[in-house]
Amino acid sequence: MVLQLGSQALSLARRQSSANPEQAERGAPQNDAAVPSEESEGAAASHTQLSDEERRQLQELRRRDREVRTHEQAHKTVGGQHAGNIHLEYAAGPDGKRYAVSGSVPIDASPVTGDPEATLRKMDTVRRAANAPASPSGADRQVAARASQLAQRARAEIAAERYGKAEGLGAPEPKSTAEPDSASPVPGSEAAAAEAGRGKRLAIVA
Repeated sequence: MVLQLGSQALSLARRQSSANPEQAERGAPQNDAAVPSEESEGAAASHTQLSDEERRQLQELRRRDREVRTHEQAHKTVGGQHAGNIHLEYAAGPDGKRYAVSGSVPIDASPVTGDPEATLRKMDTVRRAANAPASPSGADRQVAARASQLAQRARAEIAAERYGKAEGLGAPEPKSTAEPDSASPVPGSEAAAAEAGRGKRLAIVA
């Protein structure tokens, strides 16, 4: 089971991309998480040609770009071997450059077959990876909840297994069916022996 962790897209960038199909095409999803925001030394010059509204949009896109990259890297780092590659989606800003506005990280949230203890450790990692960013998204919280459910199920399996072993160790020993020991007294034998001894003693006196 592979679930998706990730940040939610910026509504401003979506509106801007939908209003400009050419920019939307250039902001298509890409798999390279290392692509920079493409800012250059000439950005300041082009920045002066923007309107006040475009400057505000650009500032918000730059802030969102940093936020998305930090968010997804937190998932990736904590998820370790269970997390896949970072996937970013871009939108073009008013300066013509691309900015990350949304992202996701696939994470393996499937239980370990036949090993509830390994499942418990894995789900702990998945849950921590989902909650790693400063502000987990709705998708992140769903993954964390799913991991918690699987962890609880694994704990129940572990407890049942340990209880079964304890029951086996504490089982009572089966009752012996051996014949009575010859040294053990037989009911009525003491009285019979006493009577026989009395008769012998009487016989000696006579």
